Amino acid sequence: MKTIDIASWSRKSQWDWFSTFADSTFQMDVRMDVTNTLEYAKKNNLSSFALVLYLICTTLNRLPAFRLRILEGKVVEIDSAKAGYTIKSGDRGFSTASARVDSGFQEYLREIEENKGLYSREQIDRKYNEGSSVGEFFCTCVPWVDFLSVKHPIPDKDKESQSVPRVCWGKYNENNGRYYMTLNIAASHALLDGRDMAEAFIEIQKSFDAPENHL
Repeated sequence: MKTIDIASWSRKSQWDWFSTFADSTFQMDVRMDVTNTLEYAKKNNLSSFALVLYLICTTLNRLPAFRLRILEGKVVEIDSAKAGYTIKSGDRGFSTASARVDSGFQEYLREIEENKGLYSREQIDRKYNEGSSVGEFFCTCVPWVDFLSVKHPIPDKDKESQSVPRVCWGKYNENNGRYYMTLNIAASHALLDGRDMAEAFIEIQKSFDAPENHL
């Protein structure tokens, strides 16, 4: 992890402005073609959720802007962020878990399976979001509906939490033999801009198009 020198940072003027906002986040929703990724998951007997999550988080980790965080009032660039995600817990409850994506795909899958066992039982004493940190991407999926846009709940005035990119995607929808979904990404405008966000969607689409090249 390294600390960014804000005084000499090329984004200093944007930081000075957007860091004063109670909520500095902005969000984009983009339709993504996931045909090749779903076919790869089916062919290799993989969870489509686990594969999509991995491809998104490994791609975001390759983009330095998405590894920027606010920590104790300073802007830092972390080395890598875990995939933090929503997981079923008990009957109709849910909690949060995380898995590393910087140790290879097989190790990631092992952690995903381990988490399924840990959270499959009723977790009465576990607090929601317990253990979440700036060292993650906060990810979730709404597989029951093909939405066009979604808005994340953002803690007001919590700069550290706002600095963590949030990701959500919806139901896969078939159209003329291709499968599409809406991908939502939210991030702090104090740390990155629309060009950074556009680059993320472009690079994630490349990962979806050729998943075998990113595992």
